[in-house]
Amino acid sequence: GLPKICPEGNINKIDRKILFTYLKHHHTPKRMVVAGVGVEHKRLVEAVEKYFVDQKPIWEEDSSLIISDRSKNFVDESIAQYTGGYILEECNVPVYAGPSGLPELSHIVIGLEGCSHQDPDFVPMCVLNMMMGGGGSFSAGGPGKGMYTRLYTNVLNRYHWLYSATAYNHAYADSGIFCIHASSTPSHVREMAEVIVHEMV
Repeated sequence: GLPKICPEGNINKIDRKILFTYLKHHHTPKRMVVAGVGVEHKRLVEAVEKYFVDQKPIWEEDSSLIISDRSKNFVDESIAQYTGGYILEECNVPVYAGPSGLPELSHIVIGLEGCSHQDPDFVPMCVLNMMMGGGGSFSAGGPGKGMYTRLYTNVLNRYHWLYSATAYNHAYADSGIFCIHASSTPSHVREMAEVIVHEMV
């Protein structure tokens, strides 16, 4: 996907025209949701009409503020294509002054293509995510929180060397990802992967 933070090498390429062109293509009424709490509905509608309908954006009054190249498609509307893969990142264990008490852990995430939030299977995927649940071997939030989910009963309660196992369901406009993140001591990475795969199939 696209980076969330602007790469350092691109900072000097950004000028006023690029900023206004970005706003023109991405910050349009059809791409926004306006919500109000504790405000009278009629007053909210009037404010939205005043600032989003009646008032024209600055680039419509002065077209020199934006890039006018019509051949460029500034909004990527292509449909996401799920591509499986494998990424391994190794990092040095941070050194703390004095005893830290923090365990040295290895982490894995095993995922599959899920569904979009427009898919008929979206709600069943959310139910599956809640049933799989998960958490850490120590879970804050009160006794019994999430203790009967599948990842607690089948994984965390059976394998003492697992520190955490949590299911995630990420749904987007055109696709999604369902995954399980787990962590354990480095000596149990292979067994951890086998346990998580077993829960997913």
